[in-house]
Amino acid sequence: MSRETPRTKTRGTARPSRRPAAPKPKKEKDAKGSSPRGKLDLPNLGATLAAHRTPVIACAVLLALFVALYGPACGLYQAWRENGELRAEQERSSSESSELEGDISSLMSEEGIKDEARRHGYVEEGETRIVVEGAEEEGSQIDDAQDDEVPWYLRVGDFVFQYHEDSEEDA
Repeated sequence: MSRETPRTKTRGTARPSRRPAAPKPKKEKDAKGSSPRGKLDLPNLGATLAAHRTPVIACAVLLALFVALYGPACGLYQAWRENGELRAEQERSSSESSELEGDISSLMSEEGIKDEARRHGYVEEGETRIVVEGAEEEGSQIDDAQDDEVPWYLRVGDFVFQYHEDSEEDA
């Protein structure tokens, strides 16, 4: 009374998996039968964002920080540039003041007064006036174009932070 059950062949047949198969994404086809390229797949956008949650949050935080700090950074850069221009102007004024003080001290002596009078064409009794044409003066002005040239990194900063020298004088 033995009861024997018929044996079934298990070799060579695939066992069913416990996990259901993931559905394959459907690709839309255009009139030519090919899938569209470059189109944004809105139904899967949420899934894509959920899969890349950390990088999306990091980018959003960085963008918010950039937007929040751009205004104060512009103000800081403009104050820094204006400070630099005021210091350069102060330097020019102090050097000009020193030069004028030197002129004043030389004009306080009798010899300095005579030298200045000769520069203006006056001569003493017994002297003959001679005029030399074509000669340059000793104190010829240096070209100011070299002083006004702005370095490349300041030009880049001026562009990024929208700094204009004329706008500061109007305000």
